Amino acid sequence: MSERILHFTIGPVQSFIAQSRRTRDLLASSFLLSYLSGVAMHRVIQAGGTLLFPSFEIHQNGIQDDLLAAIQQAEKQAFSDWTGPWIGTLPNRFKARIPYDFHPSACVEAVQNAWQRIAKAVQTHITRELKQAEIGDTLWNRAETQMIWERQISHLWEITWAIGEEHDLLDRRKNWRTHLMPMEIGEKCSIISHYQELSGSPGKSEEQQAFWRAIHECMSEIDPDEKLSAIAMIKRLFPHVTKQAIGWRIPPAAIHIPSTLYLAALPWREKAWQQCPELVQAYGKKAGQYGLEQQDVKVHFPQLFDSLTEDSILFFKLPGEFTLSHTVENTISKHPRLSDRQKKELCHLYQQMIEKVGEPEPYYALLILDGDQLGALLRQIDAGKISRAITHFSRQMNEAVRKFKGVPIYAGGDDVMAMFPMTTALDAARHLRERYITSFAEIRREGVPATCSVAIVYAHCSTHLQEVLQYGRELLEQHAKEQSGRDSLAMGIWKRTGSEVIWTAPWEGANGQPSAVDVLTQLIQGDTKPEGTEELAITEILTNTYLKKIQTHFAHLPHFPYSSLDQGTDTPLNHKKLLETLITSDLYRLFQKQIDQNPAKKRNIQQAVRALLQVSFRSWREDGAIHLAEGEFQSSAAQFIHFLRQKGENDS
Repeated sequence: MSERILHFTIGPVQSFIAQSRRTRDLLASSFLLSYLSGVAMHRVIQAGGTLLFPSFEIHQNGIQDDLLAAIQQAEKQAFSDWTGPWIGTLPNRFKARIPYDFHPSACVEAVQNAWQRIAKAVQTHITRELKQAEIGDTLWNRAETQMIWERQISHLWEITWAIGEEHDLLDRRKNWRTHLMPMEIGEKCSIISHYQELSGSPGKSEEQQAFWRAIHECMSEIDPDEKLSAIAMIKRLFPHVTKQAIGWRIPPAAIHIPSTLYLAALPWREKAWQQCPELVQAYGKKAGQYGLEQQDVKVHFPQLFDSLTEDSILFFKLPGEFTLSHTVENTISKHPRLSDRQKKELCHLYQQMIEKVGEPEPYYALLILDGDQLGALLRQIDAGKISRAITHFSRQMNEAVRKFKGVPIYAGGDDVMAMFPMTTALDAARHLRERYITSFAEIRREGVPATCSVAIVYAHCSTHLQEVLQYGRELLEQHAKEQSGRDSLAMGIWKRTGSEVIWTAPWEGANGQPSAVDVLTQLIQGDTKPEGTEELAITEILTNTYLKKIQTHFAHLPHFPYSSLDQGTDTPLNHKKLLETLITSDLYRLFQKQIDQNPAKKRNIQQAVRALLQVSFRSWREDGAIHLAEGEFQSSAAQFIHFLRQKGENDS
């Protein structure tokens, strides 16, 4: 036997990524995991092995994946000055054919060395910053702090490998659970609650306060209320040391990643620019003159910025805190560089914009896409075909996300994570799902169902990112995949008080009817009323006020025990027909004058009610069949339509 099959994985995945407070933490977490997996893949290739999954074509200009190609280039160029990728595109596990004499411990060693190099680069950066400022370097170099640092970085990664032909080897191997974390004592990290913060001093002691005061004064990236562990510190500062850590610089886009507050306020900024450009330019000009912070986010929204004037660009570069109603007054009033007169001027301009266009929405959207049952696909279809499909999809992801003013976080294998303004997330999800299906067209033609599920969390921008990420995973796994039967969409609203409402449905329709997702989108956007006609538009019939009535009145009606419409059988369909009769009759009453003038408007009302009920009764997939609007009645559809039409307004 000259070759063997290696299965390799790095973890933890979900917890490592979810333990993030800022969007930049999230980006760094995803990238680091993907990068370390790429280091292990590169070691296999160096030894003469072949990646089986994922697999990449090798062209004249190098390997097809940008991150893996950069890892190879960094080794050849010995840390010269060049700019490389910043989005994770490699999955945390892979399968490879390796030479018989190659031992997987070489991959483990390569990953550990790469991680130590990253940690050392961050550690050196902190030491240099503190020394240059001549504050805190003695505290930082304390033996206790360095011991905590070494302990935490040495026991983070759980690296698992197995050799053999069986597909489930890694899962069986991981059941051994041989990776044990050392006990952490003392006050805990502000972000990763099971890790000790780095000062190692008793909580609220003068020594602890002096330690973190020095860190906060030297590094603006660390918030004044944060006391971080080594892992959280590495995530936060890694973008500043990538040349020393991995061999290439990352572009400003990766450092100036839009915050959740920025994404929430972006639709409002665009609306203000369209409706009161003179106020936008005045606000931006004043902000520039007064030296307010600027974020170089143009690379994330190139089409938008290309259409702006110089002063309005300054407005769009302001951090989100300067444009959201619940943060702007506090941000301006406490700004150390602004005089009282300047504060009044900015607040007055902001208030004028509010009077013109209303208040900005405090919600953004987190989108998570995941391929369905990829392991089962690999047992049916050649791994090379699946890899080509995934690579084709991944390479389109950045462009597809930016088309909807989104920010890509991760695009590894069949997984995608991105953030959007709440106004574009649903359209982005539909578009990404179409791209996924198109990428797997060759496999689907063979009769194999290659599909994906998507979760969208509409989250208040003041909620903890960790909570939103965990909720997103719950929506994806428990609702889109388990309850809805995969190849589905699950959406949830996460307010400051927690989960508010959930809606799920399969992506496809049944029996010649459109999917519930398509119908819901139409109800949110509203149909276009033909010019010169007296027809009623959906938004005129199912107004936001009436949608509230659906939630407060019809949602709480008892389930009707029988119906003469269906020979007395007790099924949800009877309940649906009776609800249709009740709601339609109620709307006839409200629109009686218009109906008297034009009886054809009854048809508009009937169509609107049927559309609403199609998305209000639960749909799901079971044993390959789609049960469209055959489940129980849920008011979540009416809540979602109302919420997304209002764009989260009045829900702050």
